[in-house]
Amino acid sequence: MALVMKAIELLTVTILLAALVVAVVFFRLVTQLDLALFVVPLFVMAMVCLMAAALLFHRELQLATAQC
Repeated sequence: MALVMKAIELLTVTILLAALVVAVVFFRLVTQLDLALFVVPLFVMAMVCLMAAALLFHRELQLATAQC
């Protein structure tokens, strides 16, 4: 169960980072500022969190099916 909770936490962080990426891109369009150095790391962090969450869910499924 701890793996699922950690995966859900990572998915929540992913959602927040993705929302921040969208907000920064919108802000960039409105202000004409070059914010690529800010957007790229946010997007990469979001993808890393998403991959980690998927791996945790996969591990939880392996553990759950092994107990059956």
